[in-house]
Amino acid sequence: THWPLSDWNSLGLTSETAKAILGEIQIHSVAEESQYISPIRFRATRNYLKLVRSTVYVLKFILALCLRIRRRPSTFSAVAFSLSKLISAEEIKAAEHLLIIEHYRESEAALDNLPLEDYNIYVSEEGYIRCRNRLEHCNHPSVSPAPILLVPDHPFTESLIMYTHKTNYHSGVHATIASLRQNFFVPFIKTTVSKLLRSCIVCRKANCLAYRYPSMPSLPKERVTRSRPFQKVGLDYLGPLRYKGQFHEPTKIWICLFTCMATRAVHLELVHSNSTQEFILAFRRFIARRGTPDYIVSDNSTTFCSASDTLESVIYARSSVKRLSSFYANKKIVWKFITPLILRPVDFISPEVDLQLPSVDHSSLSLSSHRLSDWYKETTQVLDRFWDLWYKDYLRALSDRRQTRLKQGRSTPRAPKVSDVVLVADKNVPRGQWRLGVITSVKVDDNNVARSAEVRMSNGHILSRSLNHLYPLEISADDSETPAPVTERKPRLPTRIQPPRAVKHVRSYSR
Repeated sequence: THWPLSDWNSLGLTSETAKAILGEIQIHSVAEESQYISPIRFRATRNYLKLVRSTVYVLKFILALCLRIRRRPSTFSAVAFSLSKLISAEEIKAAEHLLIIEHYRESEAALDNLPLEDYNIYVSEEGYIRCRNRLEHCNHPSVSPAPILLVPDHPFTESLIMYTHKTNYHSGVHATIASLRQNFFVPFIKTTVSKLLRSCIVCRKANCLAYRYPSMPSLPKERVTRSRPFQKVGLDYLGPLRYKGQFHEPTKIWICLFTCMATRAVHLELVHSNSTQEFILAFRRFIARRGTPDYIVSDNSTTFCSASDTLESVIYARSSVKRLSSFYANKKIVWKFITPLILRPVDFISPEVDLQLPSVDHSSLSLSSHRLSDWYKETTQVLDRFWDLWYKDYLRALSDRRQTRLKQGRSTPRAPKVSDVVLVADKNVPRGQWRLGVITSVKVDDNNVARSAEVRMSNGHILSRSLNHLYPLEISADDSETPAPVTERKPRLPTRIQPPRAVKHVRSYSR
């Protein structure tokens, strides 16, 4: 009635087109009038307490406006609302009552689709839709003979379910359902609660699974190629171990393990601290005893089982890289001919170390050249026999191993992606204290299989971790920045003109 008068011919429209447009406008207006939209913004928050308390303050504000015009609304007749900033228990109950009634009015279409006859419902004096059950004669306070019906998939019901879940200390599906059933009845409650609990971030941290580690690759050539002992070694730390020193004081020590990749022989060196200098001294003692290795693999390699994460703080610290690099470079020249006798670096670099070295009779070293030649031939024959057994027994035993996957336990089949939010596993702290990180890059091997990833922590540091040490939360850091997909608008199809329908009757559950 308030549309401005205009001439259809000025717009270039025929009378038939104008009637069609008017018919569609009337149909849409009737459809919009039939759907009730509550003034309470249920979708503004998922916090149940925040929703209830905000409703109380809005009602207090309405009361203040009504008192200013000297008129008290009928809504506040049964409840003693006050203008105080403090909220009473009666005001909380009144706000909850209003929220339940409004969620009924907003979910009229959903109520029509529910089999209400099967629920044996009736409308109580308060305006609630209650469902009768067969527990009328039960007097236990935790059992309600007529629980209140709540519409599933409504924001109010979802906020109430999450509030019950959190107040029960993030209980599981069955415990949350049992707590809800004390006062409410929600159709399809198990499906609704399970879907909502999967969105709880705290429960995701406690229940998420690590990425599935891929199949084991082929053994590296250093493991299956003949080489001299400790020419190619694996390096790891063990400890700390506690012992009592000379004055019965508790002291910590570490053990540096050098493992030959070909013969699987193990060499141990004691380390008195985690400093770089102590590691260099232990490495020099190893070289003096076993020779200079050509290839070193640290505990980050998948070939070896990790005994401790201490080596990472010793070798890969920024302050240690320069000193270790210069030591390795100089070692090829200076320490090439270190004598393996008693006068080796361990004697004067680490004083007061009781190693109980065997005494050597230097007079027995002056032998004839023929005797030395015979010893050399015998040693060569023994060495050749050893390598022959190594090929026949050791390598063939490795070929019989059919295990291709690590014994990881339960894992998620989801593939890691950049920007995934993950929990970084740390065996030294409880799971609740694991740190969050974002995957910045995924590393692949020669076969294009992802085995590790770089994770950016909250302090900006970049860590490289194996996939089985990362637990995805099924959240991406780019979710908030990703624009909504633009859907292409298709031309509207011609519709059949219908006469306007009558406005659908709106049920009123308020008293």
